[in-house]
Amino acid sequence: MSDLTTNQGAPSFSENYYSLKRLDQSSHNSMWQENDFEEVGGKYRSLSEEERTQLISGLAADLAGAAERTKLLGICNFYRADVECGQRLAAALNVDLAAFFQQMRM
Repeated sequence: MSDLTTNQGAPSFSENYYSLKRLDQSSHNSMWQENDFEEVGGKYRSLSEEERTQLISGLAADLAGAAERTKLLGICNFYRADVECGQRLAAALNVDLAAFFQQMRM
Protein backbone atom coordinates (compact mmCIF):
# COMPACT_ATOMS: atom_id res chain seq x y z
CA MET A 1 0.00 0.00 0.00
CA SER A 2 1.36 3.45 -0.83
CA ASP A 3 1.75 6.28 1.63
CA LEU A 4 -0.19 9.26 0.22
CA THR A 5 1.99 11.83 1.94
CA THR A 6 5.33 10.53 0.64
CA ASN A 7 4.25 8.53 -2.44
CA GLN A 8 6.26 5.58 -1.19
CA GLY A 9 5.32 2.44 -3.07
CA ALA A 10 3.49 4.35 -5.80
CA PRO A 11 4.71 4.07 -9.40
CA SER A 12 6.45 7.14 -10.72
CA PHE A 13 4.73 9.46 -13.15
CA SER A 14 7.21 8.63 -15.90
CA GLU A 15 6.53 4.88 -15.57
CA ASN A 16 2.80 5.44 -15.94
CA TYR A 17 3.21 7.95 -18.75
CA TYR A 18 5.42 5.74 -20.90
CA SER A 19 3.27 2.66 -20.31
CA LEU A 20 0.17 4.57 -21.39
CA LYS A 21 1.99 6.11 -24.33
CA ARG A 22 3.04 2.66 -25.63
CA LEU A 23 -0.50 1.36 -25.17
CA ASP A 24 -1.95 4.39 -26.94
CA GLN A 25 0.44 4.07 -29.88
CA SER A 26 -0.29 0.40 -30.42
CA SER A 27 -4.06 0.87 -30.32
CA HIS A 28 -3.80 4.06 -32.39
CA ASN A 29 -1.86 2.33 -35.15
CA SER A 30 -4.31 -0.55 -35.44
CA MET A 31 -7.26 1.84 -35.28
CA TRP A 32 -6.06 3.85 -38.28
CA GLN A 33 -5.58 0.75 -40.37
CA GLU A 34 -9.34 0.23 -40.44
CA ASN A 35 -11.65 1.94 -42.90
CA ASP A 36 -14.18 3.72 -40.70
CA PHE A 37 -16.21 4.90 -43.68
CA GLU A 38 -16.69 1.33 -44.89
CA GLU A 39 -18.26 0.35 -41.57
CA VAL A 40 -20.63 3.33 -41.61
CA GLY A 41 -21.52 2.66 -45.25
CA GLY A 42 -22.33 -0.94 -44.43
CA LYS A 43 -24.60 0.18 -41.62
CA TYR A 44 -26.37 2.63 -43.94
CA ARG A 45 -26.91 -0.06 -46.58
CA SER A 46 -28.33 -2.42 -43.94
CA LEU A 47 -31.15 0.05 -43.16
CA SER A 48 -34.56 -0.24 -44.76
CA GLU A 49 -35.60 2.48 -47.22
CA GLU A 50 -37.81 4.04 -44.53
CA GLU A 51 -34.93 4.08 -42.03
CA ARG A 52 -32.60 5.62 -44.63
CA THR A 53 -35.14 8.35 -45.32
CA GLN A 54 -35.53 9.05 -41.59
CA LEU A 55 -31.75 9.17 -41.16
CA ILE A 56 -31.28 11.61 -44.05
CA SER A 57 -34.14 13.79 -42.76
CA GLY A 58 -32.62 13.88 -39.28
CA LEU A 59 -29.12 14.66 -40.56
CA ALA A 60 -30.47 17.38 -42.85
CA ALA A 61 -32.42 18.93 -39.98
CA ASP A 62 -29.30 18.92 -37.79
CA LEU A 63 -27.12 20.45 -40.52
CA ALA A 64 -29.68 22.93 -41.89
CA GLY A 65 -28.46 25.85 -39.79
CA ALA A 66 -24.77 25.03 -40.13
CA ALA A 67 -22.26 27.02 -42.16
CA GLU A 68 -21.84 25.91 -45.78
CA ARG A 69 -18.37 24.54 -45.09
CA THR A 70 -19.72 22.41 -42.25
CA LYS A 71 -22.50 21.13 -44.49
CA LEU A 72 -19.96 20.20 -47.17
CA LEU A 73 -17.75 18.40 -44.66
CA GLY A 74 -20.73 16.39 -43.42
CA ILE A 75 -21.85 15.56 -46.94
CA CYS A 76 -18.29 14.56 -47.89
CA ASN A 77 -17.99 12.20 -44.95
CA PHE A 78 -21.33 10.55 -45.65
CA TYR A 79 -20.49 10.41 -49.36
CA ARG A 80 -17.29 8.54 -48.52
CA ALA A 81 -19.32 6.06 -46.48
CA ASP A 82 -21.94 5.54 -49.19
CA VAL A 83 -22.41 7.51 -52.42
CA GLU A 84 -26.20 7.34 -52.26
CA CYS A 85 -26.19 8.57 -48.67
CA GLY A 86 -24.02 11.56 -49.57
CA GLN A 87 -26.13 12.38 -52.61
CA ARG A 88 -29.37 12.17 -50.67
CA LEU A 89 -27.99 14.35 -47.88
CA ALA A 90 -26.77 16.92 -50.41
CA ALA A 91 -30.19 16.97 -52.08
CA ALA A 92 -31.95 17.35 -48.72
CA LEU A 93 -29.69 20.31 -47.91
CA ASN A 94 -30.03 21.83 -51.41
CA VAL A 95 -26.27 21.64 -51.92
CA ASP A 96 -25.13 21.35 -55.54
CA LEU A 97 -22.30 18.82 -55.60
CA ALA A 98 -21.55 19.42 -59.30
CA ALA A 99 -19.66 22.63 -58.53
CA PHE A 100 -17.78 20.92 -55.73
CA PHE A 101 -16.75 17.98 -57.94
CA GLN A 102 -15.69 20.40 -60.67
CA GLN A 103 -13.22 22.00 -58.23
CA MET A 104 -11.80 18.59 -57.35
CA ARG A 105 -11.01 17.80 -61.00
CA MET A 106 -8.86 20.91 -61.39
